[in-house]
Amino acid sequence: MRGTFERRAPATARGALQIARSVAIASVVGAVAIAHADPPPKAAQVVINVVANGFRNTSGQAIVALYSKSETWLKVDKADKVLRVKITGGTLQATIPDVAPGIYAVSVIHDENSNGKLDMHWLPIPGPDEGAGVSNDATATFGPPSFGDARLQIGDKGGVVTLKIRY
Repeated sequence: MRGTFERRAPATARGALQIARSVAIASVVGAVAIAHADPPPKAAQVVINVVANGFRNTSGQAIVALYSKSETWLKVDKADKVLRVKITGGTLQATIPDVAPGIYAVSVIHDENSNGKLDMHWLPIPGPDEGAGVSNDATATFGPPSFGDARLQIGDKGGVVTLKIRY
């Protein structure tokens, strides 16, 4: 007994052209829909208010830096955000705008000679020539404070960071 087979006509050039047109139209419609789609919502942005106490004079500027990674910690040129602020007294208040909630650390340098960095001396014992402070008032016996000791959580309402400048 022979089975019955359904025979399909081979795709003709005309049929192949119709399929190609359908795919092209679907691609264009999809691309237009994607191009006109609303962008994904931007994470809520907050502000961090920094209060630094203990400036010994108003010479130079304060460099306020925000860091989100330990790899860039205390490298001002690699900070997430940097503010250069005129010092008008013993206490400085600065606002870091447009920050997404997350984990950060803040440093403030009293750049007395306005050269854009924390000046150091190496003898007799290495240390800073200018004042500096970090979030959580983190300190270290030898070397700079760690990112882990200075880090803090900034929530969806922003935050206030108060620190002391040490010379």
